[in-house]
Amino acid sequence: MWLVQTQDDRVLLNWRRIRESVTYPGYEAIRPELERIVHGVEADTGADLVPLVVEFSYVNRVKSDLPGFHNAYETFRKPSQPLPGEVIAERYEITTQLEVDGGIAQLSASIQPADVPDYTILSLSTRVFATRPVGLGAAFELLDTAHATSKRAFFAIVSDDTASQWEESD
Repeated sequence: MWLVQTQDDRVLLNWRRIRESVTYPGYEAIRPELERIVHGVEADTGADLVPLVVEFSYVNRVKSDLPGFHNAYETFRKPSQPLPGEVIAERYEITTQLEVDGGIAQLSASIQPADVPDYTILSLSTRVFATRPVGLGAAFELLDTAHATSKRAFFAIVSDDTASQWEESD
């Protein structure tokens, strides 16, 4: 299912699985749809859009007991004393930054327990901040960079077994 949201300063396109039998269409299907929407917004408003930031995010439910799963949980030590209050959510996050052609990218990777036993929610989001004003063509190149960065992080984090399940659909 496609979800589109427009605001004064952003255009968002999301895909969400509404039935288990539906498969993720992949970036190759999402990108043209986003281009169509953004060009439509530009035509409807009569404005030349000058994107400052592009972002690509993956949110995946992966088996957490597979050998080779990233050691991010081990990075955080359990407190030696109980935390005040009741834990209602748990999430571990790491953010990296790198220079890319035309901008600065920030990758955020987070893991948190899923609502299904033995699974973890893995979220990867790459934002690319343009270092100079860019038109839509260059903005979509930055989006390609954000996608490639998130995808590279996904395959760096998950086990080979999990990676093989996702290689066919990026």
